[in-house]
Amino acid sequence: MANNFDAMDTFLEPLDLENELDDIEPKHFEPKKPGKKKNGVWNYFIEEESRKGGHLACVCIYCGDAWNRGRIPDMMAHLALQCENDLDEEIASGIQPKITSKLQKSSIDPGQRNLYNKALTRFFVCYGVPFSIVESPFFIDLVKNLCAGYQLPDRKTLSNTWLNNKAVRVTVNMEEILERQENLSLVITSERKEYVIKVKDYSKDSHTGLFTAQEIKKILTDIGSQRFSSVVSDGASAMQLAKRLISDEYPRIMPVRCIAHHIQLICTDIMKKIPLAKNQNFVTYFTESHQSGAILREEIKKELIVGGGLKSSVKTRWSTAWDCCSSVLRLETVFKNMLIDNSKAMNQSLRILVNNQNFWSNVEALANILEPAKNAVKSVECKNTTMADVFFALIQMAISIKALPTETSEELKEFRQKCIQFYNYRWKQFDFELYLLAYFLHPKYRGKGLIPETYQIIQRKALTLWQKIGGGSNSALALAIQMNDYDNYKSPYNFSYVDELQTSSSWWLGCKQSNHYLQELALYILSIVPHSASCECVFSILNWFTQKR
Repeated sequence: MANNFDAMDTFLEPLDLENELDDIEPKHFEPKKPGKKKNGVWNYFIEEESRKGGHLACVCIYCGDAWNRGRIPDMMAHLALQCENDLDEEIASGIQPKITSKLQKSSIDPGQRNLYNKALTRFFVCYGVPFSIVESPFFIDLVKNLCAGYQLPDRKTLSNTWLNNKAVRVTVNMEEILERQENLSLVITSERKEYVIKVKDYSKDSHTGLFTAQEIKKILTDIGSQRFSSVVSDGASAMQLAKRLISDEYPRIMPVRCIAHHIQLICTDIMKKIPLAKNQNFVTYFTESHQSGAILREEIKKELIVGGGLKSSVKTRWSTAWDCCSSVLRLETVFKNMLIDNSKAMNQSLRILVNNQNFWSNVEALANILEPAKNAVKSVECKNTTMADVFFALIQMAISIKALPTETSEELKEFRQKCIQFYNYRWKQFDFELYLLAYFLHPKYRGKGLIPETYQIIQRKALTLWQKIGGGSNSALALAIQMNDYDNYKSPYNFSYVDELQTSSSWWLGCKQSNHYLQELALYILSIVPHSASCECVFSILNWFTQKR
């Protein structure tokens, strides 16, 4: 046995660890260099020892061009585009990484695909992008570069299947919201609704008042008539009849005329007396004539006119009529200077208008009326607008008409009289007593500025309305007493209203009192949305779907 061990010892010599470690090459124990790993482009450049701005100097190994700062993008661009020597095609074309060279999934999971589908649908719908774009080769290339595993749909799938799925989800969400709401206003307009409950094609039906009332009744039945406080529409005769029929069957639902359309009718009547077309002629001419337009822009800069150049009037944008008038009036001096220095920059009809002082007086008078009309339309189109805000805007417009000058000429005097006639004619077409009551019940106004005799009209309207919505004689008496306390700032109505911190509803909810009938009536009236202007966008989008743009 000993011999065997001796034989083994001859083959296994003792291991000298110290000597063996000395023989190992030092490169195996070199510490890893800190910093970012070098880009592969450095294989084609020689590094220099000098460093500037954190970058090494380098020299191209093919053409000898040198850089004090070796920046990766510059080096890539040099090899691919600028190097004078002919490079290997693989080197020149392979400097920039391609998307196909990266490891990407050939497919995506269903949950991620569903998110992509929803996002794509929202993009096309909300920005009015034509559905045909989805089949554009450039759009397909963009999507494939962003996510190679996502399969774009065709135009039909996007506009039908996905859009219908989105519409169903919106409808379900809308129904859930409506179940929790009270005192809703049903808005009827030929253009759009705020909540699209149903979309039907009535082109083959006769749009009579009875037919419209029957269709409204179906909606009220589906959602619950007790949830609605008003039906709002424009002044068409069929719509007026439909609202009356609904109000007779459902006394709690009041017929309300869209105040935005009402203001537009007043402005239209006024502009028939002083046509807006003459102002629009300036806009059209200087827009279509590039040479005259350039001269006008130079004159505007020279005169340092604040507010810019000419503004066009758009029929469907009611406030743009004032924009057009005010822009022409603002450039009166510029036009008169052009008539002296560059008379050929205007045609004969415009030169006649510029020299006509009556024209400028008429434009100024029209602008003075349209400005409060524009402000009124903008104010009533807000989401939280109440009937009280509408009444206040109409009064401001009446004050502007009354303030028109009469001493300048007989023509302006006649114009003022016509404006008053137009305003009074339209004023009689809606229930101003209801607006008076809303103005009185709004804590911001509280009937400020009304003459004492008006209070009797307001109280009589409140009691009539209270009886219509189901109030009895005993509660009506309590309501009258509460109105007197509110008018005299007695408790619980003796605290102020802060416009920046409160709404009319929150103020009334803070008035605590048992059998608070006035609070119930105020919340009912101030919840009414007196216009249908906020509904236009939705129906515009629906028209885009049917290619009616």
